[in-house]
Amino acid sequence: MRQLLDEIGLLLWDIKWEFAVDEGEFFFVDTIDTDSFRATAFLETEGKKIVLHYNKQSMRDYYKIAEATWFAGVNDAKKIASKTGTPFTKVLKEGQAEGKWPHTPVVHPDFLALQAKKMDIIRQHVLGNTEPEASKAALREVGEAEVDFYRQRGLFEEYCKANAI
Repeated sequence: MRQLLDEIGLLLWDIKWEFAVDEGEFFFVDTIDTDSFRATAFLETEGKKIVLHYNKQSMRDYYKIAEATWFAGVNDAKKIASKTGTPFTKVLKEGQAEGKWPHTPVVHPDFLALQAKKMDIIRQHVLGNTEPEASKAALREVGEAEVDFYRQRGLFEEYCKANAI
């Protein structure tokens, strides 16, 4: 997997796959998706070197940056839940119903489309359906589009705080 991702300009950090054994034979019983591995690339823009995530970290960043008030409420609810022993989801739902915290946001469709495109590019490469250079260029393009998503919403600096090195 490291070699496949390296061919398209991604750095593999870790991977978690499940296997099964049946009558002494090993079987791969997982999926190859952005939830099962952590891969990144780098983009230099506006004098900053930014880590681009091609895994579920992009969604974490989205909530933390684009839905900061909701994200803070989730963390508050987790703290309360850990102190009271009440399930976190119950604390959150009750707090949302009382207006203490915002309701769970709907992820912007443009952002979701970028995440789907990332996974599709990687999947097509792993399946051997695209040439490495074409996949690499497409991943760079979608990474740049994700950075532009934040830039267009005035959230570029927040994005850099989370991802610039």
